[in-house]
Amino acid sequence: MNIAIVVTKLTLSGGMERYSLDLIKGLNEKGIMPFVLTSRFDKKLLSLVDFKPIIINRPKILGKLGIHFFNFKLNYYKRKYHIDLLVACNRNTSSEIAICGGTHIGFLKAINKKPKIWDKIEIALEKRMYSKAKYIIAHSNLMAAELKELYKIEESKVKVIYPPINNNVFHPINDDDRKSIRQQNNWSDGDIILLFPSSGHERKGLPYIISSIKKSSNRDKIKLIVLGKYNSKYKEDFVLFHDFRSDIESLYQAADFTVLASVYEPFGLVGPESVLCATPCLFSENIGATEVLSHTSCHIFSVTNEENSLCKVLDNLEQLRIRIENQNSHIRYDISLSSHSQKLIELLFNKKVN
Repeated sequence: MNIAIVVTKLTLSGGMERYSLDLIKGLNEKGIMPFVLTSRFDKKLLSLVDFKPIIINRPKILGKLGIHFFNFKLNYYKRKYHIDLLVACNRNTSSEIAICGGTHIGFLKAINKKPKIWDKIEIALEKRMYSKAKYIIAHSNLMAAELKELYKIEESKVKVIYPPINNNVFHPINDDDRKSIRQQNNWSDGDIILLFPSSGHERKGLPYIISSIKKSSNRDKIKLIVLGKYNSKYKEDFVLFHDFRSDIESLYQAADFTVLASVYEPFGLVGPESVLCATPCLFSENIGATEVLSHTSCHIFSVTNEENSLCKVLDNLEQLRIRIENQNSHIRYDISLSSHSQKLIELLFNKKVN
């Protein structure tokens, strides 16, 4: 049986690209070398995981329409390479299994935006993908609810399978190592370090977080570490920018809290990753990962209810400032790649049998 993963591009980054790499690793562990259909990939990855790349060129001149050209060509390559089962990590209409890490209708609803022409084109492609897929893997119950309510997908097609995490990478360290990392970053013992990993500052809630810190009684103790692109718009004495780095786990390990106030966050893998590094989270209530994290490891706030606001949580940071023990027990699912890939393989082969 030929199994393939389709992803727009495959590089060492976050989101669906990292998830695609995890899928490849999981399939490799089961003795399967998948095809990967993509517009481009980092050749260095061939030394890390085993896959057979198939390049589908996307003419740059097409701009946003490139994904539709990619989708048009996909079925041709599926037939050419005799691919039996295709797993979609991007929007396409040729896959038996569609991975849902977020929906376009759900995002527009969250930001209170009416769909424009381009949005309608994307939503139409999404709907065709979900309609043609035999199964849809939702990365949270939040996503499963959106699929059923906003896309009218029958319940039997939707399977909630949370994303895997590598606990060989994300794990706690001893006090001396932690102190060393803090010293390297000029963080004192008295500083309360809030880590904000962000690929989009406004969408992840940075303005609200900054506003809340300004009102907090702990303002003078807090340092907000923005892991992402520098933007002078958010320049404050307590805000420090860090470029994304390959050893993000060291920042989780050294920080006191990881914070997100996302407008739309279908799961939020940074939550379980932080907890595995013994660092608790401060998350807004609409983040998908809150459904799998214990109350000890994740302190939930509301961006709309002043009585349960982030500012109230920030005022109590000294009491909440702990290192989490028995980290796996605070995450309500099996995070292992082996477990995730086994569930996926069961779906794949069940599809083939039926």
